[in-house]
Amino acid sequence: MMMAQSVCADTAMLTEILPRIEAAIINPAEAGDEEEEDDHADA
Repeated sequence: MMMAQSVCADTAMLTEILPRIEAAIINPAEAGDEEEEDDHADA
């Protein structure tokens, strides 16, 4: 029983997170400029 509850919680979490990941892949500019900042920090 506890395992099933855990799976449901994970699924609910993924349902919230996946659209953000999808948007970041489709349009990284909207996700923020963190990656660009990291590139500048390495240079």
